[in-house]
Amino acid sequence: KVHGTQYPLNTLASLHVLWITSVVLQVASLSAGACAGACDGGACSAGEWATAALDGDWLGGEGAGAMAACSSSGVWRSVQRVVVPERVKDGAGVSLRRCFPSRALDNLDGVFLLLDEFRGSEPFPGFPDHSHRGFETVSYMIAGEIEHRDNKGNHGILSPGSIQWMTAGRGITHSEMPRQVDGYLHGYQLWVNLPSHLKMTEPRYQDIPPKDVPEVKLGEAGSGGVVRV
Repeated sequence: KVHGTQYPLNTLASLHVLWITSVVLQVASLSAGACAGACDGGACSAGEWATAALDGDWLGGEGAGAMAACSSSGVWRSVQRVVVPERVKDGAGVSLRRCFPSRALDNLDGVFLLLDEFRGSEPFPGFPDHSHRGFETVSYMIAGEIEHRDNKGNHGILSPGSIQWMTAGRGITHSEMPRQVDGYLHGYQLWVNLPSHLKMTEPRYQDIPPKDVPEVKLGEAGSGGVVRV
């Protein structure tokens, strides 16, 4: 259950992706030394792990460097492959970085359909009315704001640190229009497939404000960073 609502397992799996994404986004400056400290000489405490991202913006793809992870087993692992997102245009001409699907990453299992990053200070034309069906969109804002409206009467403002969770189900038409703050906008959107028996479910819209997103501190007193789950 999430905020008192029961979700199918594949939908809950998107929380796992958001959790991993949050680690990359919000713990990107974590040093390898902090990870080693969290593992206390090679044995991580139960449930604790940290990620070190060196010399780069991993999801952005520019200057991506070596990454290592210290898991609960205390074993250091290296990332096998770094896939640089493709630059695409969508909506009313919005420039995006598409992490997947792409020509370089075409072996996904069908649960996660798409992951886009939008970021920049250039004019952002937004996403006027368009329709979705059969899946869910999960959006996370880092900077700026996005205004949502749909044909079911839902309206919301997605602000930094908040999450928008929309179930398209049998079909919904909505718009996502930007509100750049200080000329800058930055966020991510993940598409999560619905199983066949839920594809015709009633559309639903949720806004999760920043204050309702749980935070987990890594290391002693949060010395290893904070993950928003």
